[in-house]
Amino acid sequence: NKNVHLIQTAEHVVIFNEQIHDARVVPMDGRPHLPQSVRQWMGDSRGRWEGEPLVVDVTNFSQKTDFRGSRENLHLVERWTRTGPDTIELVDC
Repeated sequence: NKNVHLIQTAEHVVIFNEQIHDARVVPMDGRPHLPQSVRQWMGDSRGRWEGEPLVVDVTNFSQKTDFRGSRENLHLVERWTRTGPDTIELVDC
């Protein structure tokens, strides 16, 4: 089950993962990431549009976030692309 809903406002995108009922609020206003001392389970997301793709840059993961041993050193860049009028797909991560 990879159902994900994206909701966009003027200043944010919310990425809602249906399976684990988690919502990430992604600021789209160009603000910097939180200080490195602030760590979060799902990281600190910042977004921007690069033409069509939505690019979400995620840093500041908690040491409890373990993806292939990276833990707090994980730096994730997601690229979401619209594939239809009501469909968006994570195409690169």
